[in-house]
Amino acid sequence: MTLLNYNVLIADDNRTFANTLAMLIKNILGNKLGKLDFALNGKEAIDMAFGETHYDIIFMDVHMPEMDGIEATQIINRIHYRSTRIVAVSFEKDMNSVTRMISAGAVNYLHKENITMETIERLFGVNVL
Repeated sequence: MTLLNYNVLIADDNRTFANTLAMLIKNILGNKLGKLDFALNGKEAIDMAFGETHYDIIFMDVHMPEMDGIEATQIINRIHYRSTRIVAVSFEKDMNSVTRMISAGAVNYLHKENITMETIERLFGVNVL
């Protein structure tokens, strides 16, 4: 991606994790961050993805209330195929969740406990230095 500003959506019902991820993203992108929004479930993520803001990347939790990340990813990917990258995030390590999210259109699957600044840097293709 060679954008000047990245619009990012974090879809996660775990507010502590979402805020921590947001802090990492802000630190890494700095002035390259355009907009950073939050959704608490898959339905909100869909509504936001089809709203006024085009998100370059969506961090999508797999398990959320009302609508899970797998279904939301399928719907968003159907319309924004390849123009919005969806990265699955979860505490789940089972291959079923990984396979279902990748099949739904996620470009990557990150285990929440293993997310580091370097992981996020690689996703955006930027360096903190």
